[in-house]
Parts: sequence; structure tokens; C-alpha cells
Amino acid sequence: MKSDNHSYLSRLDHLRFVAAIIVILHHCKGKLPYPQELNGVVDFIKVWLIGGSTGVSLFLVLSGFIFCVISNGGEKKIDYKKFIKNRLLRIAPLVIFLFFILITVGRQKFSPIDILRILTLQMNTGNTYTGWGDNIYPIGGMWTIAVEFQFYLIFPFLISFFHKKGWAYFSKLVLLMIFIKFTLLESYGIRTINDIYHTIIGRLDQFLIGIIAGWLYLKNKHKKNKPAVGIAFILISFSLLTALLFYSLKANIYLLSLKFTLEAIFWSFITYCYVTLNLSINKSIDSTLSYLGGLSFSMYLLHIPLSKFIYSTFMTYPTNSFTTLVNGVIYLIPLTILVSIATYSLIEKPFLEMRVKYIEGPN
Repeated sequence: MKSDNHSYLSRLDHLRFVAAIIVILHHCKGKLPYPQELNGVVDFIKVWLIGGSTGVSLFLVLSGFIFCVISNGGEKKIDYKKFIKNRLLRIAPLVIFLFFILITVGRQKFSPIDILRILTLQMNTGNTYTGWGDNIYPIGGMWTIAVEFQFYLIFPFLISFFHKKGWAYFSKLVLLMIFIKFTLLESYGIRTINDIYHTIIGRLDQFLIGIIAGWLYLKNKHKKNKPAVGIAFILISFSLLTALLFYSLKANIYLLSLKFTLEAIFWSFITYCYVTLNLSINKSIDSTLSYLGGLSFSMYLLHIPLSKFIYSTFMTYPTNSFTTLVNGVIYLIPLTILVSIATYSLIEKPFLEMRVKYIEGPN
């Protein structure tokens, strides 16, 4: 997304759109059975549909990556108040809009105290399986906003530490987070993975790894690598990520302790290689994907409510996963894009235009 604080990298918006589509398709999987083997195209598709929540990991890696690039790896000073102001202008309008829709649907069950959910960044609490309020109106995906904003609050400090202490400091911090996740899984059981999934404790290392990837980009952005090398690394990372998603379905505590970290590493390789890929992209394709990436925030938050609308209005919920997936591709994704165009232009964009420069020095 274009900003006064950095040079625009359109390919990051391409990846945002990819992340949104992965998550949407994940929510179109229906009651898809876990594949017992990984032998062909059908098993591959099943793994990605069931493990499609990894799209959230890509979103978080991209956040760390772009903020590292914006701050030039911590070399540029960040005005903390202006930084937080911009983050609020980015996420608050649409979140508050959806919050009031939630109140409309369940007004008999809410009181003024519920506004504290937003003010204290607790949208990732109050529900066993997803974010707060999802049992009334399907906006449970807002849990990620809580985790993202918690990261925003500490990012200026983290990038300062990174600049002073180097990537080794972040590596040690990542290892600490892995250890904490392992102790939680061992102490409270494997079901704790759902709580780890929805919190900053489970996700902080993904931001950190994204920052390291952004730093590597800053160090190497002027190097021209052969396209074949970049494509090969993308395919290798994608294959390893697929294997991780498959084997993590086996619910092994040791692998689950590493799952989110490894997802972030593979997505970071894909992000770095794609952004630095020395291969021209058709301008029309580039601008279209960039625009769709700009809609990704709306797409992420709106696709489940729109799915409920579709199945409440036009059709009954399918009895098989294949039909659910087809409906998602034919109906849900196009409708989500159309509605997101409206919410972006009417709700998000006017506030985005109010953002200020929070980085000192040239972009």
C-alpha cells in the first residue's frame, strides 16, 4: 500500500492479495477430511484448504517486512505518536464499523463495557475458537487485529533493539518464543495450540522473522539475481511449507511448537525471493494485483459475514466440501472483492488519506 513513509513495493501488495485468497479458500473447505497421505494434486489441494490459516502467517510476516523496510532496519527514527496514529487510521475505521454492525445484530446482549474490547485490544479473547463476538456475527477474524496492534505498540522499540544488537538478538528472541510455546503445550496439552494461535505469544516470532527478511532485502535489493534462482527458492520454500502443513495435521507437540516459526521462515523466503525477483511483470497485471492487495484488509474481515449472507439468501449450505469450494470461487470471492471495493473507498481510504509522515529523513 502506498505511503508517504516509504518507496512503494507493489509486489508486497500482490502477496497481501494472495494471503487474503488463501484465508478465504480455507474458510470454504467445509468438512473436508484430513488427507492421510500427500501423493497427488487432490491431497495437495486438501492440505492447503485445511491449512489455509497459514495465510494469516503471511500477513504477519509482511507486516514485519514492510516496517523494517520503512525504518531502513532501524536507521531511521520513528515518531512513536505519529506511527501509532497512522496505525489507528489504517485499522480503526473498518473495525469500528464492523463493531457497530455486531452491536446491531446482538444489541440485547451488549453493554457499554463491550467497547473495552476494542480499547484494550482484546478482540482475540472471549471466544473459545476464534475472536470475540463471532457467535453473534461472524467477525471472529478480528482477533488478528488485536495481535497486529499489539505488535505495532512495540515495533518501534523492537526495531531499535534490532539496529543496536543485530539479527542475532532477534534469533535469540525467536528461540525464547519457541521455548515458551513448547512449555505451554507440554503443561496444558495440545489443545492449547488454538490459544497460542490467537495470541501475540504464538505470533511474535512471525513478525520478528518478517523483520529479518526485510533487513536482508535492504542489504541485497540492488543485487540482480537470475530469475531461475529466485523461482527455484520460491518453489522449494512452497514445497517445504506444504510438507509442514501436512505433517502438522498429525498434532505432534514438538512440531506444533515450531509450526508458526517455520511457516514464517518459509513465507519470508517466498516474500524475499518474490520482491527481489529479477523478472518484469506486465503493468496491467501488476497494477491489478496491487489494487486487489490494497483491498485485502476488507476482504479478510468481510468474507465470512458475506458467506453467511450468501447461504442465508441465495442457497442452502452444501453437504459436500467440493460444492462449498466451488461456491467460494464462483460466488464468495467475487462478491467479497466487490463489497471490499466499496468499503475500501468509502470507509478505509478517506482515513488513509489523513496519515502523516512518521519517519525522519528521505524515503
